[in-house]
Amino acid sequence: MDACLTLLTDFGWRDPYLAELKAACWHQYARYARFAARPVLIDLGHDIAPGDIAAAAWFLERTAPRFSPAAIHLVVVDPGVGTPRPLLAVQARHGTFVGPGNGVLAFLNTPGWRRTDRELTIVRLDNELYHGPERSRTFHGRDILAPVATHLAMGVPIAQVGSPATVADLGAHRGASAPPADDIIGRIVWIDRFGNALTDIDATGALGRELAHGVALQVGETCVRGPVTTYGDVSDDEPFWYRGSGDCLELALNSADAARRFGWTPGLAIRRALP
Repeated sequence: MDACLTLLTDFGWRDPYLAELKAACWHQYARYARFAARPVLIDLGHDIAPGDIAAAAWFLERTAPRFSPAAIHLVVVDPGVGTPRPLLAVQARHGTFVGPGNGVLAFLNTPGWRRTDRELTIVRLDNELYHGPERSRTFHGRDILAPVATHLAMGVPIAQVGSPATVADLGAHRGASAPPADDIIGRIVWIDRFGNALTDIDATGALGRELAHGVALQVGETCVRGPVTTYGDVSDDEPFWYRGSGDCLELALNSADAARRFGWTPGLAIRRALP
């Protein structure tokens, strides 16, 4: 079998929730014949800030295309658990995604993610045959999303796990960002463990190509110059921006934690620096 099942959550590693989620997957595997091939269970990450839908969407958008289109991607970042938001499975160009309809999967409704032969296939997870045995109102990840994702990874057709849904059910993109303003060209979406700030500015897009000619950026109280090819091209105390390995614009210091030094956090706006 070519499929794998990936997991992305905001559960962290301290609490029992991730272990329970994985146990739910293995419980569903047991419903299949012993000789059935079981897809590999892969942790994408579990350190998304609690309820940070925007960060989870960015993380998926960056990592999912690295996997086979046969992969199943389960995302459980669900601050609205127990509310009427739908639970969905979405078949897209770069895989099949299972998660809440709270905006975390809204990025799939873009040209680069729609399937080439048709629009997205979206279903609402209302077929209880593929749910788990428990019915907690506060842990849909364990009781509904994980079981359904496991069945999909075992080869169950997406049409069997629920009824047809629409792109409106994906929800609007929601994050902790401040309201938009005309002079804002992007925002920080992630701080990595080195203190580099990754942004939502596509270095390969029209804006990224324009900035590549050399533009200073204002990030909070800090003026950041660039582009720079690599960290060693600047002095240790000079903030700079560059095209990162994921083709987004990144902000950094050489051999230092830039986010801690300058107080950068996810959601912080990026503007062009004044001349």
